[in-house]
Amino acid sequence: MIANRQFYPWQQKPRDRLMGLKAMDKLPHALLLSGPAHLGKRDFAIAMAGYLLCRQPTGDGGCGECDNCRLLAAGTHPDFRMIEPEDSRLIKIEQVRELIDWANQTAQRDGYKVVIVHPAEQMNVHSANALLKCLEEPADDTLMMLVSDLPGRLLPTIRSRCQHVDFAIPGAGEALAWLRQHKPATASLELLLDIAGGAPLAVVDQFDEAYLARRESVVQALDKLMQRGNPLEVARAFNGMDAAEGLEILHSVFADALRYRMTRDIKAIKNKDMLPILESISKVSDSRGLLAVLDAIARDRQAVAGPSNPNVQLLLEALMVEISDGCAL
Repeated sequence: MIANRQFYPWQQKPRDRLMGLKAMDKLPHALLLSGPAHLGKRDFAIAMAGYLLCRQPTGDGGCGECDNCRLLAAGTHPDFRMIEPEDSRLIKIEQVRELIDWANQTAQRDGYKVVIVHPAEQMNVHSANALLKCLEEPADDTLMMLVSDLPGRLLPTIRSRCQHVDFAIPGAGEALAWLRQHKPATASLELLLDIAGGAPLAVVDQFDEAYLARRESVVQALDKLMQRGNPLEVARAFNGMDAAEGLEILHSVFADALRYRMTRDIKAIKNKDMLPILESISKVSDSRGLLAVLDAIARDRQAVAGPSNPNVQLLLEALMVEISDGCAL
């Protein structure tokens, strides 16, 4: 099932640009939709697919009522393909080969054929090279949209064959107005938006009502560490917490500590309510130590997200020792 998506308010400029190109019959054969995570780039691609495949499109995308829109919503439209990782984190060459075979066929419903590749940076070298051939010899009336948070990981030859559509963090006013409509019962929306780096969908997708309380427990654990607490005891504060979330909070805090140490600019940090702990961390550690801590946290985040299934408690205990050493405590 692929729900019919509408464009988000902060996507008006790229939406109008592509619709204008379509009206002039100048839509390119390949687009690279890139920008920070949690801005709805995948949803934008689906909405644009709905617009192109719909029999009665509107300025908001597909009508949602015609047979093409119903087929798209059901995931059975014969002229639409979504290529995403299946049983691994990678998009494999077999998927791209099937896509190439499909792309060379005539559209079954007398219109566009639309492809979404997401996340495009998850192609391995073989699938990327196979896709490059498809980009070099585009089929008629076929639009391929590559969606990526990390376009720098794509082959330069792939990037050069796509027209770029860049997505930027919306203004705080626009983002908050949208959030107040979609999460009206949520307190501290402004703080959550800051923590999310201004990305509205991160607030919706990542933060539940108890997030700030869990985040506070991480800060309290760090405060104990700053006061020369036993790293092994501090690690126990993470018991019962999702390891990925705990590590993400740690990474955000230490990234802010580094920014604050280098700039002393409160506007540059995400966790503005944590200024006392950020000042404490930045006073006891130099930039090299903070970078070492960030590298250690990033390593453990990758380990937790990967297939190795590490012992989380031992991992956190070792990390707390590294943080203690990195901050020269």
